[in-house]
Amino acid sequence: MKLYILRSLAFSLLLFSLATCTTEEETITPREYPRLTTLPVTEVSNDGARLNAEFILRGDYPIAEYGFIYSDDYVGRMDFENSERISIEGNVGAEGFSAMISRNLRNNEEYHVKAYVRTADYLVLGEPVNFKSQGSKGPELKSMIPSSGHIGDEVEITSSDFGKAKWATKVFVEGSEAEITSFSETAIKFLIPDAVAEELLTVAVEVNGNVSSFEEKFNLYKPVISEITPVQTSFDAEVTLSGENFNPVKGSISVNFLGFKDVAFPAEIVTTEESSVVVRVPAGVDIKEPGITIEMNNMKTKVKQAISIKDPVISSFSSNTAKTGEEFTLIGKNFSPDPEMNEVRIDGKIAEIVTARADSLTVIIPTQIEHVYSSRSVEVSVNILGEIAYSDTFLQITDKWFRLSNVPFNNSAYIYQGMSTMDQGYVISNDEFWKYDPITREWQQETSYPGSTTISPSSFTIENLLFIMAGMELYEYNTLSKNWTQKTNVPYSGKRDLLTFSYNNIGYAGTGRSYDYHTYYSDMWKYDPTGDSWTQIANYPATLGGRRGGVATILNGHIYTGLGGSRNTGSHNYEMYKFDPVVEQWTRFDDYPAKSLANPTAFTTNSRAYFGSVNEPHGTTNLWSFDGFSWKKEPMAPRRMNFLFLLNDIAYFTAGSSGQFWIYDALQPD
Repeated sequence: MKLYILRSLAFSLLLFSLATCTTEEETITPREYPRLTTLPVTEVSNDGARLNAEFILRGDYPIAEYGFIYSDDYVGRMDFENSERISIEGNVGAEGFSAMISRNLRNNEEYHVKAYVRTADYLVLGEPVNFKSQGSKGPELKSMIPSSGHIGDEVEITSSDFGKAKWATKVFVEGSEAEITSFSETAIKFLIPDAVAEELLTVAVEVNGNVSSFEEKFNLYKPVISEITPVQTSFDAEVTLSGENFNPVKGSISVNFLGFKDVAFPAEIVTTEESSVVVRVPAGVDIKEPGITIEMNNMKTKVKQAISIKDPVISSFSSNTAKTGEEFTLIGKNFSPDPEMNEVRIDGKIAEIVTARADSLTVIIPTQIEHVYSSRSVEVSVNILGEIAYSDTFLQITDKWFRLSNVPFNNSAYIYQGMSTMDQGYVISNDEFWKYDPITREWQQETSYPGSTTISPSSFTIENLLFIMAGMELYEYNTLSKNWTQKTNVPYSGKRDLLTFSYNNIGYAGTGRSYDYHTYYSDMWKYDPTGDSWTQIANYPATLGGRRGGVATILNGHIYTGLGGSRNTGSHNYEMYKFDPVVEQWTRFDDYPAKSLANPTAFTTNSRAYFGSVNEPHGTTNLWSFDGFSWKKEPMAPRRMNFLFLLNDIAYFTAGSSGQFWIYDALQPD
């Protein structure tokens, strides 16, 4: 196609006469092609402007198309293909033509206009004219597809002519500018913006500052819930919300469970489809019947149907036996994976939760420093949202050291003495005298001690008779008649911290130190209750001379003794001796293996002799056992202990001045 640009009538006639001078832009032909000029623009207003053209020569070529091109760009860069264009339909008049631009003109902008005609072989452009626009109408909008959807959906709108200026075109949805993803003169695609938050949205297109809006509103989907399943659920379980208009795009929907005072707990979205949303019940929901809200497209819907959290169930334990201070696992269902939502009590004491799952809770069993257990068989419970589940079986506490209820008497280490018969324990504290029943775990006050002093008393037991020594006095207590009888005084000057024991209905007492702490003794005596008489036997063979606070216990017909302190220096003594009561002979055996010997303890159970001493830096009691051949370390006591008596192979202790009361059961598993 040949292109003609007509600059004037004279110039066109000149071209006509120069038939041999031809170019791609200007060609001389013997036929009469159309010539036209662009006339001044008229009727300029805020509704647009009228463009005008006049034929200089109509010519004899059939005109296939005619109209105007215009642009606000530099006139030298105006070309037919890239400029805005108005094509006029119908037959063209002989004198000229005009057209009204009613859209896409920017207010107060300088525009350049050229008239054009097109034949089958030629495109003829008139000289440009300029005008200053006062604006126009917005683009003519035809369709919007789809007319409903979600935030982020792509929508296409069409027009008869958006123009060519994509940079000057904007789409607004309810006042929020939308991202344009595709642009042509007749179609624009855009995304529903994130900022919208109403169901019915106005969509508008702005071209060169001129705006047109669809009468039809875009329908932004609001979630509709028709059903929740199941209505009874548990923490971390899946719940399905059925309905319509859900956005299947990941991250487009949020679901919250409403707790106390409507505090929101976000739920994990498992899957999303157009008709259903599957969520996981949040572990932190703090009421039994939480509300549910679903938010989508910046619109929130509260679910009317109620749901309920199932009650917890304890089905079993990781083990039916456990030790305090160690981890222990409850197995069941309907627990919360949030540790703070579960309250586990063991024997009524809250236990620290280490890990929590929907089907198990691992806790630390409260120590006996924190809690006095009612018995070794204890109940376990779980409280979740006010609903309490109890274990069908009891947990067995298997600590060798086990705490009982506090003693009822003054527990000063210097004024009490424990002793026992076969089935009862006794303690003298000042002049008070107490009896303990291991079956009922109860203390009963007995007839008061009648002696003149109870400072650092010592004792031994012969069948149902208790013998108390304090100062130089010796008193006998008959546990059957409950009477006190004064006996022959001890055959030595006042001593304290004696070594005492009994064997084969004979009592033994000796060593010790003076009340002024200056003199330590090694002498040993035996007492025959039948004749109420004392007889001196071989001295205690301490190499450092003298011994105070020693202890003794019987194993396999021999008395094993040791610990305590040595003469004058007050240092602890590790020497251990075995006494044969038949020949009244002392024999040294393996030294005590612990490093500290304060507050010594001795008793026999489980076919072993047990010796204990306080570990001074830590204030707890070491415990070692001896089988007649070698030493074995036993579990350390939880704190500093003082031995009272042995009943039914169980050793009973008090703990310092706190009044705590403990037992040591060697038969409990390690």
